[in-house]
Amino acid sequence: MENLGKRRLEGRYTAFESEFEMLKRRADAQEDPPEWAGEIDGLLTTGRAAIEDEDLEYAWYCLHAAERLKLYAVAELDDSDAVLRREAAERLVETENLAPSWRSTAVTERLTGDDGSLRSDLSDADLRSAAELLHEGYHKIHSKRQHLQDQFSYLLFYGAISTALFAVVSLSSPHLPWLPSPFFDVAAALEGTSRASPVSFLLYVVLFGALGASVFGLYSVRKRPTSASAPQYLTSRRVALSRLTVGVASALAVFFFVRSGAIVINVGGGTGDGPFLLTLAFVAGYSERLVHTAVESIAETAEPGGSGGGGS
Repeated sequence: MENLGKRRLEGRYTAFESEFEMLKRRADAQEDPPEWAGEIDGLLTTGRAAIEDEDLEYAWYCLHAAERLKLYAVAELDDSDAVLRREAAERLVETENLAPSWRSTAVTERLTGDDGSLRSDLSDADLRSAAELLHEGYHKIHSKRQHLQDQFSYLLFYGAISTALFAVVSLSSPHLPWLPSPFFDVAAALEGTSRASPVSFLLYVVLFGALGASVFGLYSVRKRPTSASAPQYLTSRRVALSRLTVGVASALAVFFFVRSGAIVINVGGGTGDGPFLLTLAFVAGYSERLVHTAVESIAETAEPGGSGGGGS
């Protein structure tokens, strides 16, 4: 996927460089090149270096900045009005493909009049402002997508570790007198009819709580929209670990609630069976969604226009 993204970005650079060379040739003949030409050349050189360093996000920043500076060159053309209006129409099409947000509204207001058509007094400054809003939105979407992809990787790793540990612990239980099996009867142990320690069974509860948080977290990440803002002060690893922590804590809480009688669940096999309690621990991992919802709510409060469209 990353190689495809790199090739796409390289293609954008190649296309823009061709367009840039054409603009330089069309610029008024002067002994010194126009100021915008040197600035764009510098951005393209920096962006190309960023691509080689696999820093694609920074390369996109450079390309978008160069595209905005290109509008200075467009303003110097003899047919600048026609070119600016064509560029503005393209920006409006981009806006229509985005989710409704304060950004899309602001871009539309900058480029169109009250009747919804392109403004007659459209300037290159208006177009640069609209382009900057769109580019900022693209970068936020990319940041959120990267944040979700990183979380997916971490949750997948944590889920695999939880599964492996559960398998190792289960296979080791016959050789460790203090460690019960996953099919342990907790109720019998508490009544003194089993020599295995019920406290050791909590290890399975913790592992199943972590496994449930990982599985539900993977599903949750896949369904999350990229229009929401990515958190600025929490790394993807910390968010993933927080989700696991909440899942484990919920699994332990449910275990003790059921065993204490605070929560009564009528099932055929009884509430002391190991598989039943582990099933509850796994389902309790669903509470990990509270972390992601809270993180997104906090992140979106920093966006202008409220939480309705931040980051898109």
